[in-house]
Amino acid sequence: MISTQNLQKKYGPDTVLDQVSIQIESGEFVAVVGASGSGKTTFLNVVGGLDRTYEGQITVNDQKLEGLSDKALAQKRNRELGFVFQQFNLLDHLSVLENVMLPAFFAAESIPQSRGLELLDQVGLKDKAQDRPPQLSGGQKQRVAIARALLSSPSILLCDEPTGSLDKETGLQIMSIFQELNESGMTVLLVTHEEHVAKLARRTIRFEAGKVISDSGTAP
Repeated sequence: MISTQNLQKKYGPDTVLDQVSIQIESGEFVAVVGASGSGKTTFLNVVGGLDRTYEGQITVNDQKLEGLSDKALAQKRNRELGFVFQQFNLLDHLSVLENVMLPAFFAAESIPQSRGLELLDQVGLKDKAQDRPPQLSGGQKQRVAIARALLSSPSILLCDEPTGSLDKETGLQIMSIFQELNESGMTVLLVTHEEHVAKLARRTIRFEAGKVISDSGTAP
């Protein structure tokens, strides 16, 4: 569950989030849509605990982010949230499997490699486990990034323009993975400027100039 109340964020004199109050229930698939500069990516970063300089209140899985220390917030991110970005952020000198296992290394968690292989199988790349990122296509790289985001079994997946660097057909294939994850019970919050991507979510929230201008509501 994600809840924001009167969320406000400024960059100098510019207001990029203006009194944003949103409730997202567990198991929803929500697309946040808007033009460049509308505040949608800033919203995702703030909700994901990547940016703490805001006013208002954010609750994620019944826990207020404002009351957490930096260490506690980092632990919450690692355990409860998965992140997928437009730029795949893979390390070229590591194998695909090693890239998937990176969150366990940084969080000092004991997660068996079999979990990484299981996730690569889930995204259709088990046979690429020992390849390196430069050998992969853009769509394959994003599949690796998704597998990495799922390593710690998060309850919420936060995606920032995950299809933005892909052609339309490949982007739709990536969206089908998010749909399958949502159908299995995962909450998916996806930021996009692409209407054909947004319509595949079950709920659409539109941002303009830092404000929510429309919300299709919670899907049944």
